Amino acid sequence: MSIDLCDEFCAEYGVNSLPPGATVSGIRADYSVTWPAHDFATGYLVFGIRVAGESDLTQMDGPVQGKHLDWMAFQTHWTPGPSADVVTGHFEARDRALWVRSSRKVEELQQRLVLTAELSGSAPVNTSLKIMTSVLVLMP
Repeated sequence: MSIDLCDEFCAEYGVNSLPPGATVSGIRADYSVTWPAHDFATGYLVFGIRVAGESDLTQMDGPVQGKHLDWMAFQTHWTPGPSADVVTGHFEARDRALWVRSSRKVEELQQRLVLTAELSGSAPVNTSLKIMTSVLVLMP
């Protein structure tokens, strides 16, 4: 799963992507990860953020498959494992925050700021990631 973190900004200003020369200089993300209690395994969920030029978001490599790409940040969440003490029917790691202070410059047209999430190992397929981001972009 991949999403463009600047879609709303681009839609509001009537452009397809951030302009060349723009610099993404900070990101704040609040997020939670949820696994179903009956489906714990030994896998993990990884999400990462980078400036990318790929036009098809569904075909992008995540931080596991594309570990040598120029990631601004990535975060790994392990499933709680079969011995987790869960009463509510699911396990949720919530109220997590990620501050990204590294900068990336948009070098070409059609590049965008993308968040990519990827399951690995034997993580349950119905794992969910809820995320809210705020992005600081310095315009040229």
